[in-house]
Amino acid sequence: MCIKMGTYTLLRERDNQHSAIFLFAQLILLLLVSTLDMWLFYCNLLYVYWLDMWTCLY
Repeated sequence: MCIKMGTYTLLRERDNQHSAIFLFAQLILLLLVSTLDMWLFYCNLLYVYWLDMWTCLY
């Protein structure tokens, strides 16, 4: 859904002189979202690991 909307925006802005900037911005946004997902996953893993250690100590 999100990607489809982004593609639609790009197609609409294609004849604009700033189309390259829009493409670049959307690429960065996509990268940020994907890395954010990864960071959240790793934070969850670390948090679970830390909880396990804490419960083992006590």
